[in-house]
Amino acid sequence: MSGHIDVAHRQRTENFLPYLTGEKRLVPKSGDLTFYNWARGRAELQSTPNFEVLVAPRGSRLLLRHRASGAEVDTTGIGEGGKEEEEGEEAVQPTASSGGFHFSGWRKIKIADDFGTVVFVYDIRFPKAIP
Repeated sequence: MSGHIDVAHRQRTENFLPYLTGEKRLVPKSGDLTFYNWARGRAELQSTPNFEVLVAPRGSRLLLRHRASGAEVDTTGIGEGGKEEEEGEEAVQPTASSGGFHFSGWRKIKIADDFGTVVFVYDIRFPKAIP
């Protein structure tokens, strides 16, 4: 499975403790921003209160628009280039700011498991008061 998860939305809609204790794995599922089941060839897109999912004409790009700041997170090319990181280490791409929000960009985190899991996290730091 592949997908994009709005973790803040998941925290508000699910009991998040099993993820934090390791009882459950945080994986994309139906109802997340994007979800693709490789075995069934099924894709789903779902906006959340935090992000709007946008598809460019002819499906050439997938953008996630952060509703509070208006910033667009481009998901095209995630994982291309960049160096491999050791387990738990993060590679930070260039930073930017918009409307008091600080965007550190995509961080790649290798997970030590039997599945070869690689996680990419888009880091947004929020101002004290969201406009």
